[in-house]
This record gives sequence, structure tokens and C-alpha cells, in this order.
Amino acid sequence: MNDHIPERNHDVMDAPCGEGYVTGYVKGYMTGYLTGYLTGYVTGYVKGYMTGYLTGYVMGSLTVYLMGYVMGYLTGSSSRLLFTCLQVFRGRLHIESSLT
Repeated sequence: MNDHIPERNHDVMDAPCGEGYVTGYVKGYMTGYLTGYLTGYVTGYVKGYMTGYLTGYVMGSLTVYLMGYVMGYLTGSSSRLLFTCLQVFRGRLHIESSLT
């Protein structure tokens, strides 16, 4: 029975494995980090752009719609007021002309 177990040469056996593990870990970490960062950046950029675009579009449309509505309302009110004044004035002229 041979009780003598040869000692392992740690420099030869463990160094490449440990070095490969660390190198792989760092490369995997950096690749994952950069991929995640870029994906997050692009997603955030697109979401930010779309949110800004939609917000601007809605606000622009709403502003123009409200301005058009107010202008139309005021024009309609003014026209109705003008029409009423003309009717009253014409009625007054008709009454005054019939009195003389």
C-alpha cells in the first residue's frame, strides 16, 4: 500500500484555472454590465423621446384646439351680438320711420 500521495504543484495546476476564472468573470461582468447599460440607455432614451414627443404633441394639439375653440366661440358670440344689435337698430329705425 502506498500511503504517499504526491503533493500537487499549485503553481502549475491552480494558476491557469484561477486566472481563467477571474478573467472570465471580469469579461462576463463587463460584457453584461455594458450590454445592460446600453440596453437600458437605449430603452430609456426611446421611452424619454416618445414620452416627450407624445406630451408635446398632445399639449400642442390641445393648445391649438383650445385657441380655435375660444376664437370660434368669441367670433360666434360677437356675430350673434352684432346680429342682435343690427336687429334692434333696424327695429328702432323702423319704429322711428313709422312715427314720422
